[in-house]
Amino acid sequence: MNAPVISVVRPLAAADIPAVATLFSRIFLHRKDRGTPALERYLTSIFLDAPWSDPEITSLVHVRPDGAVSGFIGALPLPLQWGERHLRAAVCSTLMVDAHETDPMAGARLMRAFLNGPQDLSFCETASEVSIAMWRRLKGVSLLQHSLTYLRILRPVGYMAERLRRRSPFAAPLSLFAGPIDGLVRARLPIGAQRRWAYKASHDDRLVEDEISPQALIGLLPRFLAEYQIRPAWTPGSLERILADAAEKPNLGRLSLQVVKSAGGEPVGAFAYHGSPGRTAHVLQVFATRRHATSVVDRMFSHAASAGAVAVVGRTEPHLLQALAGSETVLFHDAASAVHSRDPALVAAYQRGDGFLNGLAGETWSRLIGDDFSATTS
Repeated sequence: MNAPVISVVRPLAAADIPAVATLFSRIFLHRKDRGTPALERYLTSIFLDAPWSDPEITSLVHVRPDGAVSGFIGALPLPLQWGERHLRAAVCSTLMVDAHETDPMAGARLMRAFLNGPQDLSFCETASEVSIAMWRRLKGVSLLQHSLTYLRILRPVGYMAERLRRRSPFAAPLSLFAGPIDGLVRARLPIGAQRRWAYKASHDDRLVEDEISPQALIGLLPRFLAEYQIRPAWTPGSLERILADAAEKPNLGRLSLQVVKSAGGEPVGAFAYHGSPGRTAHVLQVFATRRHATSVVDRMFSHAASAGAVAVVGRTEPHLLQALAGSETVLFHDAASAVHSRDPALVAAYQRGDGFLNGLAGETWSRLIGDDFSATTS
C-alpha cells in the first residue's frame, strides 16, 4: 500500500513567489485577483534577495498534497549583539494561510517550523490573538510593555472626520469643515485646555527637533542604542535598505525623520513617523535615552501637530511608558509582540526591557505594511 501524501512545510523558493503574492493580495489587500508584478518583485527582494539574507534562516511555505502553496511565514534575519556575544535572530513576518477551515493546523505547522529554526531568538511584532496563542503554546512569551498601542488625539474633530471617511466615502466632505471647526474651538478655549486642540511641547523648551537624513540617523544609532544590553548589529547596507523601504508607504503618508537636540546641539533622541495634514501620523520609531524620553516624546507630538496631523499612533516600548503616561495618551491592545528562545536568559532580558525590539528591529518598516502594490507601483 502506498504511503498517504501529506502536506509539507519547506523553504520558500523563487518559483513560489507568484503563489505567495496571490495569497498576500487576497488575505491582506482583500483583492480577488492575483498579486501584482510589483508585489511579486517586493516579496522577492525582501525574503530572497535582501542584504540581510541568511541561507540557514529562511521563509517557509506550506504546500498541500496537490502541490499548491496554501500558507506562508516570512523570516527576516536580524543579527544581534549582547556584550561580546553575537546572536542570530529571526523576525516573524506575514503569517498567512489559505482556506484555514480545510486544514486548521497549517498555521501551527508553519509557526512550529519557524521557531525550530537555527536562530538564537525569534520575534514577532504584529501578532493577532490567534498567532499569539500559537506562540504561547510553543513556549513563546508575549511582551506586554512592547504590545500596547498609544493614541494621542491632536485635533478631535479632524480625527473623527478621518475615522468616518475610512468607513464611508460619503463622509469625505466632513474633512473640509474639520480644520476650521478645530481652529475655532482652539481659539475660544482657555489656555490651560488648549493642549487637546493645539499640542505645544512643554517639558523642555530648550530642546529642538530638526530634519535628519537617513545616513545621518544611521550614524547616530550607536549612541541611541547604547543603553540596551541586546541591540541589533545591522550592517550599513541593511539599514539603508530598511530606511529606503520605510520611506515608501503611500497609504500612510510621507516619512519624517527628525533628530532632537539640546540647546548646545547635542543629539538626545530622534523619531520617525509617517503622516500628512489631516491624517493620523503613524510612528515607526522613537529613539531616546531614558533621561530624555519624556522630552523627545513631547517634541514628537508637537512636531506632528505643527505638521497638521489629527492624531499620533504608535507602539509602546518599556522606556517610553512613563513619558506616554503623562501626555494624555490612550493605551490599548491592538497587536502583540512576543519572543521565543531556547535560552531563558535571552527571554528574561527582553521581559526586563533590556533588548531593542519593534519598528526598525521588527517588520513594520517594510512596505508590506502601508503599500497597496497597485499595478502602477514600481
